[in-house]
Amino acid sequence: QDKMYPFMYPITFINFFAILFSLYFFIHQINLGTFRYYIASSFGGVNAKYSNLIFKQGIKNIRKEFYKDYYDTLYPLLIIFILVFTLSYFSLYLVKNITQNGLYILSSTSILITLSILILLMPISFNHFTFLWNKYNHNFVTTFISLANESLTQMKETYNNFDNEKKEQLKKAEDNLNKIKDQLKNDHSNKDESDDSKDDQTK
Repeated sequence: QDKMYPFMYPITFINFFAILFSLYFFIHQINLGTFRYYIASSFGGVNAKYSNLIFKQGIKNIRKEFYKDYYDTLYPLLIIFILVFTLSYFSLYLVKNITQNGLYILSSTSILITLSILILLMPISFNHFTFLWNKYNHNFVTTFISLANESLTQMKETYNNFDNEKKEQLKKAEDNLNKIKDQLKNDHSNKDESDDSKDDQTK
């Protein structure tokens, strides 16, 4: 078959952009999944479904600020991702004399090269997620408390039907929730004191 140059076959560009956006979406979901790990681990290892609910509910009021901070730090990685994939895709395409039937191999190789580079840069992402969690954890904690209160309220409606073991579990869950509330109040109080101290120093 004849060599297939980029300007000769629109399918080359269609394939390129389709994979580029699909791969970006995949990596973006991996990033959000990694951030949800902070939620799960902070609340005693809640299951994935519940941590996902906390994330969706908690981010509603801070979506704009959260994603601004998300992209402010990660945009260099986004640029690297685009450059690596683009260069690997078209470089391999031109060098290896790829034909139309070889686009599958070309795409797979380009994806593998791109992911290999991004894996080396993962510590940057982890540090950034720690920053995001430290900045926005108050919002997710209050969301967790709200959801937990709703669950406890529903359970109390059928409290009389519980056996002793379930009643004990309910009491323990309520005690743990109260501890989280107290900790949240203390953290908020300490933050206010810290802010006041900074204001005094600047005067």
